[in-house]
Amino acid sequence: MSISDLRRKAKEAWMTGKFDKALPIFEQLHQHDPKDLRIFVKLAEVREKNGDKKGAVRDFIHIAESYANDGFVVQAIAISKIILRIDPSRTEIQDHLRSLSEKRGDDWAIRTLIPQDYEPTVPVSEDKKFNFERTPLLSMLSGDELEDFIASLTLKTYQEEASIYQPGDSGGSLYLIGMGKVRLEAGNNADATYA
Repeated sequence: MSISDLRRKAKEAWMTGKFDKALPIFEQLHQHDPKDLRIFVKLAEVREKNGDKKGAVRDFIHIAESYANDGFVVQAIAISKIILRIDPSRTEIQDHLRSLSEKRGDDWAIRTLIPQDYEPTVPVSEDKKFNFERTPLLSMLSGDELEDFIASLTLKTYQEEASIYQPGDSGGSLYLIGMGKVRLEAGNNADATYA
Protein backbone atom coordinates (compact mmCIF):
# COMPACT_ATOMS: atom_id res chain seq x y z
CA MET A 1 0.00 0.00 0.00
CA SER A 2 1.36 3.44 -0.90
CA ILE A 3 2.07 6.14 1.68
CA SER A 4 -0.69 8.33 0.24
CA ASP A 5 -3.14 5.42 0.63
CA LEU A 6 -2.00 4.93 4.23
CA ARG A 7 -2.44 8.66 4.93
CA ARG A 8 -5.94 8.57 3.43
CA LYS A 9 -6.89 5.51 5.51
CA ALA A 10 -5.40 7.06 8.66
CA LYS A 11 -7.36 10.28 8.15
CA GLU A 12 -10.56 8.35 7.47
CA ALA A 13 -10.16 6.19 10.60
CA TRP A 14 -9.34 9.29 12.68
CA MET A 15 -12.27 11.33 11.37
CA THR A 16 -14.76 8.49 11.95
CA GLY A 17 -13.46 7.82 15.47
CA LYS A 18 -12.22 4.31 14.66
CA PHE A 19 -9.11 4.69 16.76
CA ASP A 20 -8.49 0.95 17.10
CA LYS A 21 -8.19 0.78 13.30
CA ALA A 22 -6.20 4.02 13.15
CA LEU A 23 -3.46 2.78 15.51
CA PRO A 24 -1.69 0.28 13.21
CA ILE A 25 -1.98 2.69 10.28
CA PHE A 26 -0.36 5.55 12.22
CA GLU A 27 2.30 3.11 13.46
CA GLN A 28 3.12 2.23 9.83
CA LEU A 29 3.25 5.91 8.85
CA HIS A 30 5.52 6.66 11.81
CA GLN A 31 7.83 3.76 10.91
CA HIS A 32 8.03 5.09 7.35
CA ASP A 33 9.04 8.61 8.49
CA PRO A 34 9.95 8.73 12.21
CA LYS A 35 11.06 12.38 11.92
CA ASP A 36 7.58 13.59 10.89
CA LEU A 37 6.40 14.94 14.25
CA ARG A 38 2.86 15.59 12.97
CA ILE A 39 2.42 11.86 12.38
CA PHE A 40 4.10 11.09 15.72
CA VAL A 41 1.69 13.45 17.55
CA LYS A 42 -1.30 11.74 15.89
CA LEU A 43 0.12 8.34 16.86
CA ALA A 44 0.43 9.46 20.49
CA GLU A 45 -3.12 10.86 20.41
CA VAL A 46 -4.44 7.58 18.99
CA ARG A 47 -2.65 5.65 21.74
CA GLU A 48 -4.33 7.87 24.34
CA LYS A 49 -7.75 7.47 22.72
CA ASN A 50 -7.27 3.68 22.78
CA GLY A 51 -6.54 3.83 26.53
CA ASP A 52 -2.76 3.39 26.29
CA LYS A 53 -1.85 6.35 28.49
CA LYS A 54 1.62 5.01 29.27
CA GLY A 55 2.42 4.63 25.57
CA ALA A 56 0.97 8.06 24.80
CA VAL A 57 3.06 9.72 27.52
CA ARG A 58 6.18 7.89 26.30
CA ASP A 59 5.56 9.14 22.76
CA PHE A 60 4.74 12.69 23.88
CA ILE A 61 7.98 12.80 25.93
CA HIS A 62 9.95 11.86 22.83
CA ILE A 63 8.04 14.49 20.80
CA ALA A 64 8.72 17.18 23.41
CA GLU A 65 12.41 16.25 23.33
CA SER A 66 12.46 16.57 19.54
CA TYR A 67 10.79 19.98 19.63
CA ALA A 68 13.17 21.19 22.35
CA ASN A 69 16.19 19.91 20.40
CA ASP A 70 15.04 21.84 17.34
CA GLY A 71 14.42 25.03 19.34
CA PHE A 72 10.62 24.97 19.16
CA VAL A 73 10.03 25.97 22.78
CA VAL A 74 6.32 26.80 22.44
CA GLN A 75 5.62 23.39 20.89
CA ALA A 76 7.68 21.67 23.60
CA ILE A 77 5.67 23.51 26.26
CA ALA A 78 2.37 22.59 24.57
CA ILE A 79 3.37 18.92 24.49
CA SER A 80 4.45 19.08 28.14
CA LYS A 81 0.99 20.42 29.03
CA ILE A 82 -0.53 17.41 27.23
CA ILE A 83 1.74 15.08 29.23
CA LEU A 84 0.61 16.70 32.49
CA ARG A 85 -3.05 16.46 31.42
CA ILE A 86 -2.68 12.73 30.77
CA ASP A 87 -0.54 12.02 33.82
CA PRO A 88 -0.46 14.82 36.44
CA SER A 89 1.97 12.75 38.52
CA ARG A 90 4.74 13.50 36.00
CA THR A 91 5.94 16.41 38.12
CA GLU A 92 9.45 16.10 36.70
CA ILE A 93 8.07 17.84 33.60
CA GLN A 94 7.62 21.04 35.64
CA ASP A 95 11.15 20.67 37.03
CA HIS A 96 12.53 20.32 33.52
CA LEU A 97 10.58 23.37 32.35
CA ARG A 98 12.18 25.37 35.17
CA SER A 99 15.57 24.04 34.11
CA LEU A 100 14.79 25.07 30.54
CA SER A 101 14.50 28.72 31.50
CA GLU A 102 17.57 28.67 33.75
CA LYS A 103 19.79 27.03 31.15
CA ARG A 104 18.30 28.65 28.06
CA GLY A 105 20.77 30.12 25.58
CA ASP A 106 24.02 28.60 24.33
CA ASP A 107 24.19 26.25 27.32
CA TRP A 108 20.55 25.14 27.12
CA ALA A 109 20.60 21.44 27.90
CA ILE A 110 19.18 18.90 25.46
CA ARG A 111 17.06 17.26 28.15
CA THR A 112 15.10 20.27 29.35
CA LEU A 113 11.74 18.52 29.26
CA ILE A 114 12.72 14.88 29.62
CA PRO A 115 12.92 12.65 32.70
CA GLN A 116 16.49 11.83 33.71
CA ASP A 117 16.01 8.11 33.08
CA TYR A 118 14.69 8.58 29.53
CA GLU A 119 16.91 7.33 26.72
CA PRO A 120 16.30 8.91 23.30
CA THR A 121 15.64 6.53 20.43
CA VAL A 122 17.13 8.92 17.86
CA PRO A 123 20.72 9.96 18.63
CA VAL A 124 21.52 13.68 18.38
CA SER A 125 25.04 14.89 17.60
CA GLU A 126 26.69 17.28 20.06
CA ASP A 127 26.74 20.16 17.56
CA LYS A 128 22.97 19.84 17.01
CA LYS A 129 22.13 19.87 20.72
CA PHE A 130 22.72 23.59 21.05
CA ASN A 131 22.08 24.70 17.47
CA PHE A 132 18.92 26.77 17.91
CA GLU A 133 17.93 30.29 18.82
CA ARG A 134 16.06 31.53 21.86
CA THR A 135 12.34 32.09 21.62
CA PRO A 136 11.99 35.90 21.88
CA LEU A 137 8.59 35.78 23.62
CA LEU A 138 9.95 33.66 26.47
CA SER A 139 13.63 34.64 26.50
CA MET A 140 13.40 37.19 29.31
CA LEU A 141 11.44 35.01 31.75
CA SER A 142 13.27 33.67 34.79
CA GLY A 143 12.65 30.16 36.14
CA ASP A 144 9.79 31.21 38.45
CA GLU A 145 8.32 33.58 35.86
CA LEU A 146 8.38 30.90 33.15
CA GLU A 147 6.87 28.36 35.53
CA ASP A 148 4.05 30.80 36.43
CA PHE A 149 3.50 31.61 32.75
CA ILE A 150 3.29 27.93 31.80
CA ALA A 151 0.95 27.22 34.73
CA SER A 152 -1.35 30.00 33.49
CA LEU A 153 -1.66 28.45 30.02
CA THR A 154 -4.82 26.60 29.13
CA LEU A 155 -4.35 23.86 26.57
CA LYS A 156 -7.08 24.02 23.95
CA THR A 157 -7.70 21.94 20.87
CA TYR A 158 -9.75 23.22 17.96
CA GLN A 159 -11.25 21.35 15.05
CA GLU A 160 -10.23 22.35 11.54
CA GLU A 161 -12.08 25.48 10.33
CA ALA A 162 -13.28 26.31 13.88
CA SER A 163 -13.25 29.95 14.96
CA ILE A 164 -10.89 30.71 17.81
CA TYR A 165 -11.77 34.36 18.17
CA GLN A 166 -14.75 36.38 16.88
CA PRO A 167 -15.13 40.14 16.42
CA GLY A 168 -16.56 41.53 19.64
CA ASP A 169 -14.85 38.96 21.90
CA SER A 170 -12.90 40.52 24.76
CA GLY A 171 -9.26 40.96 23.84
CA GLY A 172 -7.69 39.75 27.07
CA SER A 173 -6.13 36.58 25.69
CA LEU A 174 -2.79 35.60 24.22
CA TYR A 175 -2.84 32.64 21.86
CA LEU A 176 0.28 30.53 21.41
CA ILE A 177 -0.16 28.15 18.51
CA GLY A 178 1.77 25.02 19.40
CA MET A 179 0.73 22.86 16.46
CA GLY A 180 -1.28 23.23 13.31
CA LYS A 181 -2.16 26.20 11.15
CA VAL A 182 -4.14 29.35 11.74
CA ARG A 183 -5.86 31.59 9.22
CA LEU A 184 -6.48 35.20 10.24
CA GLU A 185 -9.30 37.14 8.65
CA ALA A 186 -9.71 40.89 9.12
CA GLY A 187 -13.12 42.54 9.40
CA ASN A 188 -16.12 41.20 7.53
CA ASN A 189 -14.11 40.59 4.38
CA ALA A 190 -13.16 36.93 4.09
CA ASP A 191 -10.77 37.92 1.29
CA ALA A 192 -8.59 39.84 3.78
CA THR A 193 -6.70 36.80 5.05
CA TYR A 194 -3.27 36.92 6.67
CA ALA A 195 -1.04 33.92 7.20
